[in-house]
Amino acid sequence: MTIGYGNLSLAYPRFNRAFGEPMAGAFGVGLSIAFDVQAYLPASFPFPIVRLDSSPVFIDRPVPRLVGYASPEVSSPFRICGSSVQSGTIYRLQLSASQVEAIEGLRDGNGLLLRLVVRAATSRGDDVQNHSEDVRIDIAQSEWLRVLEEAQYQRTLVVEVPLVDLDGGAGSSPVDELKKAQRLLWLGHFQDSVAACRRVLEAIEIRFGLENERKEAFAATKQRDLAEQLTLFQRELLLRHSAMRFAHVASHADGTAERPFDRTDATLMLAVTAAIARAAFARATGDGDGR
Repeated sequence: MTIGYGNLSLAYPRFNRAFGEPMAGAFGVGLSIAFDVQAYLPASFPFPIVRLDSSPVFIDRPVPRLVGYASPEVSSPFRICGSSVQSGTIYRLQLSASQVEAIEGLRDGNGLLLRLVVRAATSRGDDVQNHSEDVRIDIAQSEWLRVLEEAQYQRTLVVEVPLVDLDGGAGSSPVDELKKAQRLLWLGHFQDSVAACRRVLEAIEIRFGLENERKEAFAATKQRDLAEQLTLFQRELLLRHSAMRFAHVASHADGTAERPFDRTDATLMLAVTAAIARAAFARATGDGDGR
């Protein structure tokens, strides 16, 4: 992998590290690319000039997909001369929440393998030559989770439900369990993520004393006349009931399921749980009883 001029190699690009950056309405990923710049021999003027351009980024696993285009922070991060030097620049990639979620779906709890196609134009006098060189970007699972955290992706769930301080910051809380469930999803521990979501719903019931009301709402569904008279809040309690039943087998050894929970199941449970928790605590800030 080299950027060259004619049959001469001028610079070898290589991946250094990745980091996250919070952005307004998006998530930023910075890719630090180092360049091992070779001495230009014979050292004759004019020396070639290398200019970097916006470059496509692909995810290569399981199949190649275009992620987006990354722009170099500096278009000419080094100068070609008669001696070898080391230099580098940052390629910045802007991702929407849906793009990050698509990456997460392809990653499926593993590390992330990207490919940056470094595009450069090398000129010497009036002669201009274009080059495209692939740079393999292999990001370990733990490193990618750090990138997501630095980009503040943990503050937004997959359906863009803000993770505000729902509990008011008191003790071990449902929101702590919700954050844990999201991290378990990132790690690919789908069964544990679903179980953590159930603990969120159980904690909400304990905090507001709603277990009996939920059971009464469920019992009312078995009688047609009562079912038709359910209030909106009672119908919401039925959503909680269904979600808790869905997650039952993830929390109890006596539960049975035809297959283990997968990422789709865990994502569904996390999104539903986040919405239910947000609704419950939004009401609590108004009248204090979670209704």
